[in-house]
Amino acid sequence: MMACLVLCWYCLYSVMATLYTTAVADIKLKYNTKEQQPIKSVITILKNEAAVAGQFTEEQLRQISFHFLDPTKLDAAQRYFSVEEWTGVVEFVQVLDRDDPDMCRQSETCVITLDIAINPAKWFTIIHLEISVIDKNDNAPVFPQEKITISVTESVSPGVLFPVVPASDPDSPSNGIVEYDLIAPESFHLEQKWSDDGSVDLHLALSSGLDREQTDRYTLIVVAKDGGTPSKSGSVVIDLIVNDENDNSPEFEKSIYTVQIWENRDPEGPLLTVRAQDKDYGDNGLVFYSFSKLSSAQFGSLFTIGRESGEIRLVSGLDYEERNFISLTVIARDQGIGSQPAYATVQISVLDQNDHEPSIKLETSDPGTNSIISLKEHSPPDTFVVHVSVRDLDAGDAGKVDCIIDDELHFHLQKLYEKEYNIITVTDIDHEITKEYHLRLECYDYGEPSLTATVTVPVLVTDINDHGPIFEESHYVVTVDENSGRHASVIRVVAHDSDSGENGRIVYMLDEDADDEFDIDPSTGLITSVMNLDHEKMPFFQFHVTALDNGENRKSATTLVSITIGNVDDEPPMFEQKKYIFSIAEGLPARSEVDRVKATDKDGTPYDKFTYFLNDSQSELSMFEIDPKTGIIVTKMPLDRETREVYHLMVVAQSERIPRRSDTAQVDIHVTDINDNQPMIIFPKYGNETILLSNAVPSGYVVTTIEADDPDFGDNAELSYSISQGNENGDFTIKRDTGDIMVNKPLVDYDNVLFKLIIMVQDGGPSKKISVQTLNILVSARNFTAGTSGATLGRNLTTSPSYIPIIIGVVAGCVLIALILIIVIVMMKRRRQKRSPRECNQFWAEKEIAEKGKEADIPLAVTTGVDNKLTLADLTFNVRSDLLKQPQLMSKDDSDSGCADVSHTESQGSNDDPDGFPPRLLLDGSIGTFSHSPPQRMDSFSSWLHSENYNLNQKGNMYRVSELSEEHPEGSPSSTLLNARKTVRFSEPRRPPAMDAGYTNQPSLLQPPPDFSNVAGYYGTYPDDIYDDLRKSTTHDDSDGSILMIPGRLPVMKFKPEDGSLV
Repeated sequence: MMACLVLCWYCLYSVMATLYTTAVADIKLKYNTKEQQPIKSVITILKNEAAVAGQFTEEQLRQISFHFLDPTKLDAAQRYFSVEEWTGVVEFVQVLDRDDPDMCRQSETCVITLDIAINPAKWFTIIHLEISVIDKNDNAPVFPQEKITISVTESVSPGVLFPVVPASDPDSPSNGIVEYDLIAPESFHLEQKWSDDGSVDLHLALSSGLDREQTDRYTLIVVAKDGGTPSKSGSVVIDLIVNDENDNSPEFEKSIYTVQIWENRDPEGPLLTVRAQDKDYGDNGLVFYSFSKLSSAQFGSLFTIGRESGEIRLVSGLDYEERNFISLTVIARDQGIGSQPAYATVQISVLDQNDHEPSIKLETSDPGTNSIISLKEHSPPDTFVVHVSVRDLDAGDAGKVDCIIDDELHFHLQKLYEKEYNIITVTDIDHEITKEYHLRLECYDYGEPSLTATVTVPVLVTDINDHGPIFEESHYVVTVDENSGRHASVIRVVAHDSDSGENGRIVYMLDEDADDEFDIDPSTGLITSVMNLDHEKMPFFQFHVTALDNGENRKSATTLVSITIGNVDDEPPMFEQKKYIFSIAEGLPARSEVDRVKATDKDGTPYDKFTYFLNDSQSELSMFEIDPKTGIIVTKMPLDRETREVYHLMVVAQSERIPRRSDTAQVDIHVTDINDNQPMIIFPKYGNETILLSNAVPSGYVVTTIEADDPDFGDNAELSYSISQGNENGDFTIKRDTGDIMVNKPLVDYDNVLFKLIIMVQDGGPSKKISVQTLNILVSARNFTAGTSGATLGRNLTTSPSYIPIIIGVVAGCVLIALILIIVIVMMKRRRQKRSPRECNQFWAEKEIAEKGKEADIPLAVTTGVDNKLTLADLTFNVRSDLLKQPQLMSKDDSDSGCADVSHTESQGSNDDPDGFPPRLLLDGSIGTFSHSPPQRMDSFSSWLHSENYNLNQKGNMYRVSELSEEHPEGSPSSTLLNARKTVRFSEPRRPPAMDAGYTNQPSLLQPPPDFSNVAGYYGTYPDDIYDDLRKSTTHDDSDGSILMIPGRLPVMKFKPEDGSLV
């Protein structure tokens, strides 16, 4: 971009120079500088040079500027320099390496020519800078190889020569290689033959005979030194191996072969053949040829050499302009043992042919116009049109060019210097006569045969701006209704200009007296409203519009616009906020106020009346309502955060008049949490509470992690863990926040010791709730994986001979426990005969409530009463399963009461529930015997309860069965029979209390899988042998997978997935 701008200025000023002044003579300056100068190093300040200052006055010196004549010139040297525009400071922008292949490698002199133009055009002058770059000795000699291996026979004669490929140094000849030294024993010396062109024929010579039996290997170092100060050097290591036999090496007919070839030669036929003779016989005299590694890497794509013939062929075309000299190193080696290579140099000179036609480049004063050259009409003679640069890559006469144009009546080709021209005008150019010229520019070289290049130069004659815009009307008047909307069209103003092109293109704009309510299209003159126009705010507008053309000397015209705003009823009610965020605590009674939304209507009476209403789904409307006048939102029923945390309402404020206008606002109601759920311990649980631990684990070892959950939110669900009992000696510790149980001190003194840790989990709510569970850790000296579960424990004990006594003890204990259970069952049956189920239920209710003071969980068992009536019997009170983790034995007073603790005794021997209990329902009232037969299907359970004078009520996800009485009408839970809560926990198949005798298998109670949306509650399955008997004795229909209510069997509770109601 910078280069284009410089060219533009150059061309523009050149035109002006030809118009008003005579060109100033070119200036030539010469300077010396060293290579590798740092960036910003100054070569010269052109404005201070006497040759420059002497040609200009002080006033002119303040106005002139400096630029490279051709910023885009493809010159490798120009990229290293920059010229400051106003001071003419020429400085380095890159570090210049004289020894670069594109610069002056191995040349004694290095001169860089820079052409700098002085602007403006009326003082246009070209300064030719010749910068001589002085070489620094910054390169050391380098050999083609770091190490050369030479094998010789011990019979080799003194005086034999081993060619060594000379080193190379890219510095100038004065700093190039001047001598070679040899670091070697007296048996060797170095022979050097220097030619006039500075090349050297280098050989390692044998001074005396070799004896392999005394020395079989020599390490020699050839050092090359250059002529710089201080001198630099490079070396190559020659590893000389002395072998027997094959005492002759190949010898080239010439050490240097020279050949000349024309560029662009077809790669056909041999270029030349190198030959080397070996006096040995057989393989020792069989010579193979190859290029050196360096030559292969550099020129392997251009040349090949016959392995046996030594014939060198050209495989790719050569270009003189890219490379005019090539040096190849050829190696000849015989095939005998200890072959000594011979080296020859092939020097190839590439001859130039006239194969490049001239390349023409046009440079206008405005680089943004690309190939379009514009010329204003009526420009005076000698006006600059375009600058022409010609380039020919050929050398000699083939690179010299000359140019001509075909229209010398109107234009002239002015030669500036070699290969640089300006096309200028000769006569006055009139746009009305000719709008465009197409000049034919032809450039030719002086080669044999001559090559020619031709381009067409299009010159566009542009118009000048001599007309101004004129409006069709001097005053525009219009009336527009308010509320026409944003960007509504108001009126269009039109002006005309007789000029063409940009001179005739009109741009419209609003004057400063125009309001912000309007905008105008600059191209079409269409005036539009920026915002919705409001008669109440501003009923009338008046302003001016200006039309401008786009000519150089812009001309303009102005007109007046008057706009009247008509009045309509247009204001809707508007909420103060588009979104409201309210919160309310869960559990508050119906008609509790949430908060208030507010809207206003800017219209005056009677257009400012409106009402509020909710526009939302049925589920939202069933929970909330809004006062249509005040905007106060209240609840219709108590809210439960665990059921739903956030409600999203859409509130509408709507005008009372037609057409109705309205506004909406979103209301998000967040239900805040209260601590109404206890922590639920997932692990350990009944049947999975024992860990087998090696006493060899170190302190800090993590034994296991307590897993618990709490459906509450925030601090109410923030759980903390502790060990309340069983860790009196501090052998274990528990992380309060994670539940990780770790070994606190070494356990090596324990063997077969069972730790019964009482784990307590507490939430962080203000009224803290606690759950407890037992974790058994058996510490043993056995070498097993620490932290083995209880299931693994039994397997390990039975497979180890050291535990045979323990196994015998366990078996004996099981037999004893079985006998005790039989005795307890017999006693329970006898005591049941003494007390009715209602009396036992009343006894246990009073006892448990007195001891615990809490609502109780009830295991639900079913027995067959008299006349096949369904009786809910043995309903005893227990503390809820998530609080009572340890089975409790009956006291002596309890055993005398006549009511056995069914739930406790069954819990000790049952694996039905993760907490150690069968599935249970909540009960806080007494139960009598139902007088009617139970239903055959669970879907009639509700109507059946009603016939028994009970009612089924729903509150959130809680289902309660209550007695119906005169004091408490239907729907009032005076005496609750049972509560059922949805559950999403999943456990292994669970077994209910024992069924009738005669069945070897028992029904399995299952909790649903953890998919709350599909299934909830408890459901049951029966083993095949029970199910077959039931099919024979019971009327049923299980085609749809429904669960039957079997008389005399365990009732099974199930919830409908779609609405959560009890089946």
